[in-house]
Amino acid sequence: MDDCKVFYVFVLDTMADKVVYNNTQSAVQGRVGSVMVKKLAKFDEMLKKSTSGYLVGDSPTVADFCFFGMTSILQERMKPLIINYTSIIAHYQKIKNMKSIDQYYKEEHKGDGPLEKKGLELVYFDSVGRAESIRLACRHGNITFRDIRVNQDTLTKMKEEGLVPFGQLPVMFIDGVPLAQSIPILRYVGKLSTCTPQLYPSDDLVAAKIDATLAQIGDLVQPISVLYHPEHHGWKLDEPPKSGENTKKKCAYTYERHYVGSPR
Repeated sequence: MDDCKVFYVFVLDTMADKVVYNNTQSAVQGRVGSVMVKKLAKFDEMLKKSTSGYLVGDSPTVADFCFFGMTSILQERMKPLIINYTSIIAHYQKIKNMKSIDQYYKEEHKGDGPLEKKGLELVYFDSVGRAESIRLACRHGNITFRDIRVNQDTLTKMKEEGLVPFGQLPVMFIDGVPLAQSIPILRYVGKLSTCTPQLYPSDDLVAAKIDATLAQIGDLVQPISVLYHPEHHGWKLDEPPKSGENTKKKCAYTYERHYVGSPR
């Protein structure tokens, strides 16, 4: 028995009955909320300092649509988190009231049928999620695309056919060639936009500022994903633990994962 294993056996024997993990959804939501409020405060401060009301510069960019998409999720699922951030709420309303976006939400969107592998085709579920910002950027940027809305069975079939590069959505198909991940897709459509100015600028410094903002939005979205899709992050507890036995199993898993299953 090596030193690492001796240490873990000690932990299992002495701590299992003293520490109880609480990973019910309500408990995790509380922890997630405490992390997110600090990140939201930074965005609220950024928007308060903006003379235009946009995140970067004097006109909307892909960063604004990305942030709007995230805010839409919070409005739907965790509204108390943002209700006191007046600048974030003002930004949300500013984007929603834009003529192109207002018109979009007055229309009915049920999807444009199956994948044809022609032109631009955005594949995602029939929900807001990580694709709404792309849909809105395309609308505002005067980009013609097909909005392909699929269910889980269709996604499974697409995976089997090797059509989904990283096994998840959204995916933008460009004449049948898949481009994965929402942020790269946003950059791509931002460069294609024909509005003035473009949604993703040619100026390298401004583009870098937008990239930095997108990365920070990604950090903000991650805890939401952990809360609502824990299985995507390697853990899932269907029931709250009732005794130290669950802790013991968790510690044992940690040992197996990091010391037995890892290269020395």
